[in-house]
Amino acid sequence: MNATTLIVLTILIFFTSGIIFGWLIARYFYLQTSEEFEQASKELKNEAIKTRAYNTLTLKALEAAGSVELDRDDFGNVTGLKRIIKPLDSQMDNSPDDTPVEAFPSGQ
Repeated sequence: MNATTLIVLTILIFFTSGIIFGWLIARYFYLQTSEEFEQASKELKNEAIKTRAYNTLTLKALEAAGSVELDRDDFGNVTGLKRIIKPLDSQMDNSPDDTPVEAFPSGQ
């Protein structure tokens, strides 16, 4: 073997080993991050479930107090706010105005 062939083979060996080691390191960190993202995704999903339950509980309490009227689906689940019957500010002021207030005016 002449010197040129030996140099080319040495460069190819280093180049190939660099690619392999680089891929192994990248793969390791990719797998670590995937597990962290999966865990964060589960935590976010659980937080969203709790928040939805708290929102529903708050809306049901407002409905029971006679402040709002809720939209419900066929199964009785709360799907939205139909209208505000008596704004909370007017309840605190004890004002005589019992006029219902539309939460979402039909013009929008």
